[in-house]
Amino acid sequence: MTRPHSRKSNAELQQFFVTHQDNVMVLQELLEELAHRRTPTSRSLMTEVIARINEIEMRQHDRESPSTQTPPPPNGGLFESEIEVDGHVPDDRERPSQLKLIRPPGTPGLPNAYVGRAKDPGSLGLPADADLPDRFIVALRELIREIKQTGAGQKRYELEKGGRGETTGGKILYHFPFTDGAELFEEAEVEVQIEGRKVDGTIVSIGPGILTLALQKDIGKEVRLAVLLIDATALLEALKEKIEIVKKGEMTLNRTLADAVVQPGTLPKRPDLPIPAHDGSGLDDSQSKAYKNALREAVTFIWGPPGCGKTRTLAKIVHSAFEDDKKTLICSNTNKAVDQLLFQLCETLTREHAAMKEGKVVRLGQVADDKLKNEYSNYVTVDGIAERRSADLNEKKRQLETEIVEIDVHTQSAKQCLAKFESLDKADREVAKEQENVNKIAREGKALKKGFSLACARRDELAQELQRRRSAVFKFFRRSEQAIESDIQRNLTECQQTETRIRELTEQYATGRQRFEQAKRTRDD
Repeated sequence: MTRPHSRKSNAELQQFFVTHQDNVMVLQELLEELAHRRTPTSRSLMTEVIARINEIEMRQHDRESPSTQTPPPPNGGLFESEIEVDGHVPDDRERPSQLKLIRPPGTPGLPNAYVGRAKDPGSLGLPADADLPDRFIVALRELIREIKQTGAGQKRYELEKGGRGETTGGKILYHFPFTDGAELFEEAEVEVQIEGRKVDGTIVSIGPGILTLALQKDIGKEVRLAVLLIDATALLEALKEKIEIVKKGEMTLNRTLADAVVQPGTLPKRPDLPIPAHDGSGLDDSQSKAYKNALREAVTFIWGPPGCGKTRTLAKIVHSAFEDDKKTLICSNTNKAVDQLLFQLCETLTREHAAMKEGKVVRLGQVADDKLKNEYSNYVTVDGIAERRSADLNEKKRQLETEIVEIDVHTQSAKQCLAKFESLDKADREVAKEQENVNKIAREGKALKKGFSLACARRDELAQELQRRRSAVFKFFRRSEQAIESDIQRNLTECQQTETRIRELTEQYATGRQRFEQAKRTRDD
């Protein structure tokens, strides 16, 4: 497949886009070229090109008509004849006399369609009759391996001004402001880099302007700057794991319908009761045919170039399904495509529709389309619905918060009063303690003084006994002079020790009295 713009730089491609931004065919060529480039600049330009094509599709929905492919009935399909081209088929190598948006089938001079080199299923370890889930699992595994080998690698996002939340399941939640239109998804495994550290985690939720991560380790109460790394294959890994769960029978899946969507084969049976057509107004013949077939068939494919009304037709289909009380899932490989269809649906329903008022149309994930965000965010996002429908609850919440503040004020006053009582009780205990200490010292001091008086009296007795012993004419006494002197010496030592202890107790008593008086003053204050 040729690449006519392969030699252009990104700057030249940007200028080329500005010059030809109204030419869908040229934009498609530019999109094909950008698909081969992986730099951030080229990826950003690719996003602009896709958005421009979608804008043209929205503006030109009445200019072209879609064709439909539905399961053919036994007696023939919807489109039994091939497309006929009136007149001479133009040669693409020559400038046509009349320029058209779409080349007629059979136009010569076009490059051959690109056909990738498919690997032999046998080389992937798959038998020829492998079940479809096994084929997808192996194909995804091979694609993941190839992406990692080619270095498509990781995507990086800068996170700022994050804060630590609660801990749950052994992991710590962190909340970051996040307005990037990145294709992140919940439960994806990520890595956070902060100040040279690497911490593993998962994406918990992606709310309006808030990204919540569950990390294996604590990285601080406040996070000024961090880098979020997510593997480019994370979404493919998640898809592979889901298919493996289906293969094991751990998840319910309508295999007949799923198989019919992804590969040719037996088509599902047409539903017994078709969805009633509710509002097919504003559709041309081909759009109306696609609309009616989608309401009665199990599987319908709608194809058409940009601007032919596919989104509008799909919005009508979803509207009729809702009016028939059916639950409808709208999904796509881009947020923008989902938002454009949802915007058309909101325009069809209007804000006065019960589904819009009651919050039955819910947009999960990030809103990428500014029109949907600005005009219907309060009707389709979870936070917007909650905010719009909970005005009374919010008022009640504000009243309760006011009452809580008042209660907190009274509680604080009560706490202060209780603290004073606790302080007084503590002061009483301290006074009693110091009083008991002073009384104990006083009792010991009295006992020592009494003992000291007895010791002094004993000393006088011993002195008199010694005097009589020395002045006696006849030396006949029961005790010797040496024994009496020894008792006198012991008595003197005992008196000295008692005097020393009395002085110590006197000092302790004075100190104790001071502490007792201080404790009383503290309690009384």
